[in-house]
Amino acid sequence: MKHNKNQMEYQIKQAPKEDWALYKKIRLETLREEPYAFSSLYVEASDYPDQKWKEIINNTQSTYLYIYHNEDVIGVGRITFNDPEEPQGTAYIGGIYINKLHRKKGLGKKLMIELLTRASKNQNVNTVKLEVKETQIPAITLYKSLGFETTGKKDDELIMVKVSI
Repeated sequence: MKHNKNQMEYQIKQAPKEDWALYKKIRLETLREEPYAFSSLYVEASDYPDQKWKEIINNTQSTYLYIYHNEDVIGVGRITFNDPEEPQGTAYIGGIYINKLHRKKGLGKKLMIELLTRASKNQNVNTVKLEVKETQIPAITLYKSLGFETTGKKDDELIMVKVSI
C-alpha cells in the first residue's frame, strides 16, 4: 500500500470569496454540531437564501480563514475590522470552529495565531475582542494562553480582550 505523504496535512488559508457554498457548508456544520456555542441558530441559517450567504462571505470588513485537511474544510474562523458595534481600533474574532474529529491537535491555536497575526498587521488595530460561552472551558483556556483577559460578561458569554497585539 502506498503511503500518502499528505495524509494528515493541515493548512490555514483565506476563504475564497467567490465560493459562498463552501462557507455555507462549514457554517451549517458549525451550527449543527455546536448549537450551544453560537448565537445563530441552525434552523434559521439553513433557510437563508443563497444571496444572504454571498453577502456574508463577501463582507469587505471580515476575513474568513479555513483550516483544510487535504481538500476538506474542517475548521473556520473570522476576523472583522471596522465593526460599527466595536470601538475604533478593535478587531473582533468570531465563529471559531474545528470539526470534532480534528480537535486536540493544536489547530485552534494555529487558527487563532493566524487571526491575531492578521490583526497585528493592521495598523489601525490595537485591541482584539471575542466572546465565548462560559461552558467552553477548552476555548477559554486557549484564549487566556494567547493573552486574552476577561473584561466582562454578556448573558452567558465572557467578553475577552487582548490589548497591544
